[in-house]
This record gives sequence, structure tokens and C-alpha cells, in this order.
Amino acid sequence: MKIAIIGGGAAGMMVAISASIHNPAAEVLLLEKNKTLGKKLAITGGGRCNITNICSTEELIEKVIQNPRFLYGALNAFTSQDLLDMLHKAGLKTKVEESGRIFPTSDNSQDVIDVFERYLLEGKVKIFTDHIVDNVEKIEGKFMITTKGKQIEVDKLIIATGGLSAPATGSTGDGYTFAKALGHSITPELKPAIVPLKTKENWPKQLQGVSISNIGVTLKAGDKTAFKGEGDIIFTHFGVSGPVVLRASSYLSKNATLILDLLPQKNEKELEAYLLAYFKANPNKAIKTCLESLLVKKMAHTILEICNIHEDTKINNITKEARASLVQAFKALPLTITGTHGFATAVATAGGIPTKEINPKTMESKITKNLYLAGEVIDIHAHTGGYNLQIAFSMGYVAGKCAALVE
Repeated sequence: MKIAIIGGGAAGMMVAISASIHNPAAEVLLLEKNKTLGKKLAITGGGRCNITNICSTEELIEKVIQNPRFLYGALNAFTSQDLLDMLHKAGLKTKVEESGRIFPTSDNSQDVIDVFERYLLEGKVKIFTDHIVDNVEKIEGKFMITTKGKQIEVDKLIIATGGLSAPATGSTGDGYTFAKALGHSITPELKPAIVPLKTKENWPKQLQGVSISNIGVTLKAGDKTAFKGEGDIIFTHFGVSGPVVLRASSYLSKNATLILDLLPQKNEKELEAYLLAYFKANPNKAIKTCLESLLVKKMAHTILEICNIHEDTKINNITKEARASLVQAFKALPLTITGTHGFATAVATAGGIPTKEINPKTMESKITKNLYLAGEVIDIHAHTGGYNLQIAFSMGYVAGKCAALVE
């Protein structure tokens, strides 16, 4: 049996490893357009590689934004613990960080890639890097793959090319073209997901590079709340980023407004009481000293600008109306969202091959026999935190195992 996998990322490498384990006699070919494997894996987690999350399958499912129920079979077949056992067996040391996120102890994603490459070599997988696939077709029960001017004939094919996010790593939508050529449809819209957001307001640009922890974020679509959460935010030259913004971005629609609560640990009455007490105790101090006791310096100054209050104004000159505007700015600071920063900085793709066209127990196509699909090319994505990689590994494991079975 001859099996080919297109795409040497997280899902593709796992497909090849799983196929070689479950059928050592099979000839397994891994085709990757880049000169190295795992190029996108290398940049995850800021280059540290957030491999997975220690949470349970049920908890992981809750983090999936698109088509969560489809994943029950794959996530139960190959859990985060199964993945860790595999990595630990090969000598990789890992650590658990905040919210159950798991990283290599070395904080070096290349160490993770090296482990996968060792498994590929042990499984005698034939690796073809720098091989762009130009065309895929099925003729008389066989798949014909055209690459570098030659045709490769295989019995089974797995598409694990990724989506459109981070195109610099090779994710340029090739898998959608191959899937369509083999009878599949693609969702009407492909959008960047888990992505920084652009704002109409210019003041975030003044704060470029400033990070604030534990901010409350509410994403409004008109009068409706599309998302509400807390986390860290980073201001950029185009708008906002950071973990909580990335989570919110998956619920983005037209006419969206992002409302920032800079002090979610205090409600409006508590903040009002704090300001009154501070003002009473420090009547001759400049207002900036009060705000700097609550916020990072640059953010405090920006709030004063937004409220049209000079930073050196003495506290005993702050009117009741000015105090009310400060409370409002702290608790409900609006940002008009004009769009996302695009696929270049997106973590995932929203959309892809519909899950209804794939058998969730085997990852085999319901449309084309002996065709399997895995990873971001499918219409599934989750929040950040190691969840998307675990999904890719689980789907890849199941697809490789089932493709390797001798009929």
C-alpha cells in the first residue's frame, strides 16, 4: 500500500507517523512545499510551541468555536495525554503553564519538531521537502499527484495542508483547491480567526507596544453582546491584540465595537468611591498621579486625553462631570472595529471543508473513497491555549491510522 500526505505541518507529520506505526509495511510519503517540516509549528507560542493543553476532552470541546461535536471521536482516540506520552517517550521534557498550557521545558519549538522528525525516520517515512504539489486527481481508483513535473501514484491520500493563516509558512489555501478537485465543497467564506483587530480610533497607536493585564473585553455587534471575557491586551500601531482580543476576534461581525473595562476588579461604585477617597486625601496633587496609581503611566495619560483633562490639573479642580467621565472611560472605553489584521497575523482560518463531508470516526472523505483530511483545512478552529494543535494532532493520528488499515 502506498500512502501520500500533502503537508508537513503538525497534522501532516502526525498522519505520517500514525500511518507508519499502524502499518509498517505501507510505503508512506510526506510531501511538504517548504524546505523544512513544521514551519508553522515553529512559530506557535511565540516560538516556544504551545504543544497542547492538559485539560480534559470535554473542556477542550468547550474551547472549540466551530463544529465542536465533530471532534469527539478524534480527541478521545488520541488525547493530550497520549500526545505527551509519545513526546516524553522520545525524550522531550515538558512543563505546564498558566491555564493548562503545555510547552517544551526548553521553550524551543525546534525541539518538538526534532522529536517528530525522529519518529518519521524511525517509521521509514519518505520525506519530500521543497515539493510543491501542482495537481491532484483520481484515476481508476488511484490518486495521481503532480509535483516537480512528475506524477506520483498512490492508493490513499491525506490532505493536511493547513488553511490560509500565516501564509509566510506555506499556508496559502492549496488544500482547498485539491479538495475541490476531488469533489469537496468549501464554505462560502474563509476568514482570518484568532487575529488582531484594527480600530478606527488612533489613540491605540500612541500606546503601541503597551501591554495591560486582566482587562475586561466586551465585543458588541450593534446592541448584542457577541463575546465577553477577561485577559491581557496589547496596543499596536493599527489597533489591539493580545490573548483576550484574539479570542474575541472569532466572534467578529460587521458594525462591531470593542468595549474595554480597564479595572474589571472594581465596579463603577467602587471606582467612584476610590476616586472620592483619593481626591479627598490628595487635593493638591496632579490628577495624573491618581490615574497612575491605577494604570500604567502611558495608559493613564491617554485616558486623560480622551476625557479632555490636562494631566497637571490639580485634583481639587476636577469637577463632578470630569470625575464621571473618568469612571466611564475606565469602565467602558469604546473602540470601533474596522476589521482584522488579516491572514498574515491570524492563528487560524474560519471556514474550510465542511465537516458534514467527512467521517468523524475515520477522517475519511464521505465523497471520495480513500481520501482523508486533517487539520486546519477543515472548517474547525478553537481558542488559543494549545487547543488547535491538539486538534490537529488528534485528527492526524486518526487519519493516519485509518488510512493505513489494509482493506
